[in-house]
Amino acid sequence: MKILIYLENLHRGGVDTFIINLINYWPEKKDKFIILANQNHPAIDFFKINIEKKNQVISFNVPLYNELIKKFPNLFLIKVFLRITLILYQYFLLKKAFSKIEASSLIVANGGYPGGDTSRLANIVWKRLGKNNNIHNVNNLAVQPKGFLTSRFENFFDHWLKMSVDHFVCVSQVSEKYLRKRKNLSHIKNIIYIYHGLNPTKKKSKKMLRKLINIENNEKICLVLATYERRKGHSFLIKSFKEVLKIRSDVHLVFVGHRNKNDLNYFNYLKTLQNNKIHFLDFVPYATSFIIESDLVLLGSQEFESFGLVALEAMMLKKPVITTNLEAFKEVLGKENFENIIKKNNYKSYSNQIIKMLNNKKYRNESIEKGYKRANILFNPYQMCLKYYDLINTKK
Repeated sequence: MKILIYLENLHRGGVDTFIINLINYWPEKKDKFIILANQNHPAIDFFKINIEKKNQVISFNVPLYNELIKKFPNLFLIKVFLRITLILYQYFLLKKAFSKIEASSLIVANGGYPGGDTSRLANIVWKRLGKNNNIHNVNNLAVQPKGFLTSRFENFFDHWLKMSVDHFVCVSQVSEKYLRKRKNLSHIKNIIYIYHGLNPTKKKSKKMLRKLINIENNEKICLVLATYERRKGHSFLIKSFKEVLKIRSDVHLVFVGHRNKNDLNYFNYLKTLQNNKIHFLDFVPYATSFIIESDLVLLGSQEFESFGLVALEAMMLKKPVITTNLEAFKEVLGKENFENIIKKNNYKSYSNQIIKMLNNKKYRNESIEKGYKRANILFNPYQMCLKYYDLINTKK
């Protein structure tokens, strides 16, 4: 059986990790995967390196609204005309591409919802071609449309998607809950959630973290792996960390992440806060090695998280994790790690938890074991893939 995975994305991230794990841990080794991704997706080479050669990665030359709109004046009528015209053209391109690809199943890996227009169009085109096993995967929290015309358009789009897919698969319970808030998706029965499974690679980065920031082996590292977006809570973590420095002077806060053009001003602001204890690094492939080198992994997001993938990766690698109290983080860490889940506006409690984790070795080890046990029970990659395999192979 050949399975087509389609994605529209302009940034590297958790969706790429999900796709690689889905392919590499797939239970039926005779099956083959075809990844069809927009030509300017930065993970195309990453896919080729990390999946078996029997599988195929195709670069799809398709114009995207978020890229084209930058070239036109910011006028409402132009936006409407461009989007409608582009959707019709994208539909034609998808139909042409899918007609040439011999696959019996489609999994659309959507980074958010609604996400890019081609993500939803792909499922609609697949259905119109009379093909089965039509799955739409949602890797983030769905947002609600704003404005009368936008809402009408989005409801129309959701309706046709609802009529096309066999299953909506969300990454978590909170992700499913947010998707059901969309008007035309609120009462349908084919929305489920399947947790991401993870088995972190221990392939080392070419850059060793301690050498990169020039610190001694006996100094402590609090690591933050997150894109440089405001919602990720960098300012909150810095405020908490400054409280930690009042108690311990041998600690470093290290941020590692991808930065988008839209967040350049925010990143430049963060850089003004840099000193010999606070460091900002660009995205690094195989950042797993940085987790291994760190003493503590921090997540400070203030809103809009669907799944704590970094938290899960740290738990799998037996590193302690402290997060804010977003629903997605609670879902990953669980009740057994409730002390490590801190209110998102309480920077002093967050800093106290960092100090406790660094100072109390027994408490730290207990926290590590609880996290590792939970991660292996609930977030096993083989279990994740088996659930997707059953979805595709269950006769309707």
